[in-house]
Amino acid sequence: MSNYEGEHAHQPEQKEAMVQPEVMVVGAGVIGLSVALELQRQGFHATVLDVVDPRDMAHQQTSVAATGLSLAFLDPSEATGDNDHAKQAEQIVEAGKATQEIYAELAQNPHTTGIMEILGVELVADDEDWPEYLKELMDVEEFDAQPPVTLNSSDGSVKTYTRYYTFKTYSINTPKTLKFMADMLELEGGSFIINKGINNKKLDRDNLLAFAEETPVIDATGMGFRELADDPALEPVKGHSIIFRPESPVPPVSFSIDDLNLIPREDGSFIIGTLHRPNDASTIPKGDEATEVIERVKAVLQSGPIGPFSVDPRILDDTPYIHSAGVRANHPAGIQIRYDKDTNAITHASGFSGVGWSVGPGIAPEIVKISVEAGS
Repeated sequence: MSNYEGEHAHQPEQKEAMVQPEVMVVGAGVIGLSVALELQRQGFHATVLDVVDPRDMAHQQTSVAATGLSLAFLDPSEATGDNDHAKQAEQIVEAGKATQEIYAELAQNPHTTGIMEILGVELVADDEDWPEYLKELMDVEEFDAQPPVTLNSSDGSVKTYTRYYTFKTYSINTPKTLKFMADMLELEGGSFIINKGINNKKLDRDNLLAFAEETPVIDATGMGFRELADDPALEPVKGHSIIFRPESPVPPVSFSIDDLNLIPREDGSFIIGTLHRPNDASTIPKGDEATEVIERVKAVLQSGPIGPFSVDPRILDDTPYIHSAGVRANHPAGIQIRYDKDTNAITHASGFSGVGWSVGPGIAPEIVKISVEAGS
């Protein structure tokens, strides 16, 4: 058992002796479940509300279209000026570090947790300014791309890349990891309300805020943030996850170039993840979009090894095992944790695509801290 699991191990005698304050967490994605687990650890009773049960791997809809690659990516130099992003940059950096440490522990048991360490991930990019904390945390090395890599970008332009970077990170089998987290929460005594609104009423901003007058609410809804927080600036970005199960094993090699990611998973499958068509709020996995993504990845693989690793492009000739699409949040003000002082509702981790898996488990204590301080 990892330290992370041990910290959340069920202690029935202690739990039964406590009168636990109630907190509602809206959203059963990686941030919602991380926050709920942290609440339970601190002596609260967390109830998670979502339309789909995170314990049901076949029908999950939240945090699933993520590519499943952890990047503790926030550069403090990006957070400038007098805004929430700048003020919170340091704590978000620390959350990225803490998240990587949690994944390192969970990767000791990948077939249960769905998290696997990957060494030598290739990121193809030009003029990538890696902050020093990332270089150390993720074992970053920099190389020349010989020959340079040319690729049709998702915006229609042609880009040429002359540098690539290798680093260490973690592959996340998102449905399995969400189920693992949900099972842990249930073991801890947390509760779920599935496919219902609050008090059997449709979940909307007014209903949420009325409920928050009596019970603290933490909003971890991702794109639902736009409605629940009344924030029209939040923009959708459609994401695709295309999963293959090849007949012959694929080497544990991962690359990231432009908006494309190819990532092996602990169960022998591999996933192609990409952002596609900003401002597309559709979660329908359209076949023509998947074909376009696959062809772009094929072009990368057919160009030959970028660095010391290579993957046979013929693995993409098979029919995908699963193709899913989802909508991710993008906010022009960057990653934020925001507290609505007029209510007990806390909205948080609005930001841009992938922030949940990259900082969610590590930032949960900060979200709970804000909740407790606000509630008191």
